[in-house]
Amino acid sequence: MKMNEKYNDCIEEVSYLLFNAIIQRETNLKKKSMNLIEIYFHY
Repeated sequence: MKMNEKYNDCIEEVSYLLFNAIIQRETNLKKKSMNLIEIYFHY
């Protein structure tokens, strides 16, 4: 898998989670999306 594809998938997934988190005000989704961001952008 190319790095670019992985990056795009991450952005898509995070965007989706954040979008849902805003609508539902769901703290679990916010935490999950923040964890994803940390995992992908830590390196």
